[in-house]
Amino acid sequence: ILLFFSVFFYTYVSRRLIQREMSSLEETVISLSSQIENTLHDIDTVSININYSGLVQKPFDDSFDLNISEENLTALVNLFISINGSDTKADYIYLYDFKGNALQLENYTALTHIAPDSLSWMDTLMQSDNSKLVGTPIYKNAATYADWFVSLYRIYYNQYGRPVGAIETAKRCKSLFNPPSH
Repeated sequence: ILLFFSVFFYTYVSRRLIQREMSSLEETVISLSSQIENTLHDIDTVSININYSGLVQKPFDDSFDLNISEENLTALVNLFISINGSDTKADYIYLYDFKGNALQLENYTALTHIAPDSLSWMDTLMQSDNSKLVGTPIYKNAATYADWFVSLYRIYYNQYGRPVGAIETAKRCKSLFNPPSH
């Protein structure tokens, strides 16, 4: 009788523990999935707002060359900052033209030259039917920080609907996996 009750108790308790752990694991996965989707939605929203803002297109001619005046560059950076919002949805924003120029907005602002063929994601993005692409996490080692980032890339269209560049918005991976503070 003692053996029967021991086996019954063991079976019952182990089944209950497994159910609780599976339920807990399921809740964790749902929460993590929701956090990742929210973060990707935030950086997607930033890239959409940049892509469809007439104020972003204003300083450029039909050729979309990022080599623009200092005054226009400052206005563009201020616009990116306001689009990104006070809660900083994207940790950094890059706007690329197809000539190899990139306007970067992160801890600092710079207009740099990047070899277009060094952007491995560009060909994939241009061939995509969706006109946006979520990249694999990359490790960025800079003087002010070193961290893993996930990027969302979007084709940048001019006012005539022609692709003339790309937008990259990125967020630190650790912010994807930390619960939001209330």
